[in-house]
Amino acid sequence: MAEQGRSIIIISHKLSEVMAVSDRVSVLRDGKHVATVNTSNTCPEELARLMVGRETSVLSRESRTCFVTLFWKCGI
Repeated sequence: MAEQGRSIIIISHKLSEVMAVSDRVSVLRDGKHVATVNTSNTCPEELARLMVGRETSVLSRESRTCFVTLFWKCGI
């Protein structure tokens, strides 16, 4: 599907899954676009920081209201 220019969009806050299945990640906070990054150029800690708007070592309840949109190249 990637070769055909198609994408799959997944909404999740489970960062280990996000990192495992995505090529590109867009982060929304409070309904606003915060950033879009290539998965290969980021880490779960950076995504968590973007999600909650501050440094964090453990995801707080606050992050559960934020979502990450995945742009996943599908090899089907």
